[in-house]
Amino acid sequence: MEWQYPVLRHFLVCRRPFPVDAAYREALLRVVFVLRPTVPYPFLLPELHTLVQVSGASGTFAFSVELCRSGEPEVLAGTLDVDFSFPDRSTVFTFLRGFDRLPFREAGLYEFRLFVRMLRDPAGRPVTGGVRRLLATEPLTLEEFS
Repeated sequence: MEWQYPVLRHFLVCRRPFPVDAAYREALLRVVFVLRPTVPYPFLLPELHTLVQVSGASGTFAFSVELCRSGEPEVLAGTLDVDFSFPDRSTVFTFLRGFDRLPFREAGLYEFRLFVRMLRDPAGRPVTGGVRRLLATEPLTLEEFS
């Protein structure tokens, strides 16, 4: 039987404008497609976030996000898994994954990769050997330092 894996609704790379509300009442995010560094390469970017929204699944799934140079297998940064149980296919989950001190060696195209792995089937039975699937990628262009 083939179970329904999550359907991606949104996958965005964001920055948090400063200053942040002292009470953290609001999460203000600015979508990022291109960044121009203010210091020469290599450098560490203080922070970036990914906003993810998924729905349409049945079962329990683990989600993770990784940053890689486009077309390369080396992972520059990654997040711990976050698990969600979808009681039915109409359930929607939205979550942020934060990245601190991201290393960038050079200008070019990078990508955030969203992975999903089934942990439990719709009946709640553990899935052994759950394969991690690439659900989506989101590009990020780093421009030359000037």
